[in-house]
Amino acid sequence: MGQALREGLRTRGNVVAFVAKLRAGEAAFEDEATQGRTRSLAASLNYGFEHSFNEAERKQLALLHLFHAFVQVAAMQQVAGIPPEGASRLLDRAAEVGLLKAHGGGGYSIHPALPWFFRGLFEQHSAESRERALRAYVEVIASLGDSYHNLYMGGNRTVINALRAEEPNLPHARALARQRGCWTDVMRAMQGLRPLYYYTGRTTEWARLVEEIAPEFVDLAGGPSPGQEEHWHIFSGYLVEVERVARRWDEAERLQRRIVEWNRSRVRGEDHGSIRALIASLHDLGEIQRALVRPQCAELYLECFDLALQIGDRPGAAVAALKLGHSYVSVPALRSLDEAERWYQKSLELIPDGDHLNRAASLGELGSVANQAIRAGARSKQTKTRTLAVLK
Repeated sequence: MGQALREGLRTRGNVVAFVAKLRAGEAAFEDEATQGRTRSLAASLNYGFEHSFNEAERKQLALLHLFHAFVQVAAMQQVAGIPPEGASRLLDRAAEVGLLKAHGGGGYSIHPALPWFFRGLFEQHSAESRERALRAYVEVIASLGDSYHNLYMGGNRTVINALRAEEPNLPHARALARQRGCWTDVMRAMQGLRPLYYYTGRTTEWARLVEEIAPEFVDLAGGPSPGQEEHWHIFSGYLVEVERVARRWDEAERLQRRIVEWNRSRVRGEDHGSIRALIASLHDLGEIQRALVRPQCAELYLECFDLALQIGDRPGAAVAALKLGHSYVSVPALRSLDEAERWYQKSLELIPDGDHLNRAASLGELGSVANQAIRAGARSKQTKTRTLAVLK
């Protein structure tokens, strides 16, 4: 506050920009420690650290320079190379003296002044040790993003809160990984940002992130850039999502067909990973075809269903069955309430009892089909009774 006043920062915008520079670890101002603790932020922080932490602990805490706004015990432990209990005790002590704020569950928000202050301490380390710590930070944050993405796609929506907390770190790790050509970590950080941006409705921001790095992964012909074959199909999926949100269906379909061809060519016998990739790409092509009310979508969903059962993926088969039910309701050339009911029922039978969200989705569709049939008077009393019994 003293420094902000000395610099004549009076408006909210000036103060927000000042704090943003501090959080980013930038040298926002020249602070002379010899001015004493009452006038110098550096002197005040130096005094606190010298009296609260030993030299080894100060070196470990200097790594907070890498983190933006938030740090988890597990992340700090891996970046600093210390045992989990040691990382927890260290961050708890930092919270006790007001440097961090504990949020429970091993998460801490970082005081805005810390990254700036620790930048100088961090730069006292050798270039080799700084680079090693930086790469560890990138790998840890990217790994967290990828893990949260997988949990979210598995139906765990509570991870959105964790992603919100890590949001400042994910773009930072992505940028650092991109600078160093660490494309696997770039993609893993993107995976973490993807559910967060879609869940919060920030599709324009997501499209900007995707378009920014598209030349790194996709060549002018739409195929993988040299050396990016491993990541191309996932990144191309991002491009398809952007086209779908923008309702550019023809381009979305073209891109998705190419992904299907790529994944089909890479299926190897009983390799479940390659089959799952093919299932995912077929499903997405089916979604595009259904949006265009084309009857071919049913063939794609049926192939997904058969492949999922082939590898024992009952939840995947349940999703395909649900989408087949949708097709028989919404595509005029396919419309059949009896077929829709049959596939919705298959979906319900494949979903585990504990998966209440997806069971509710299938039950809701069965109820909708029964309602439509009753209104249309198109089914026998016996069939109506059977459907309503299932819903009970």
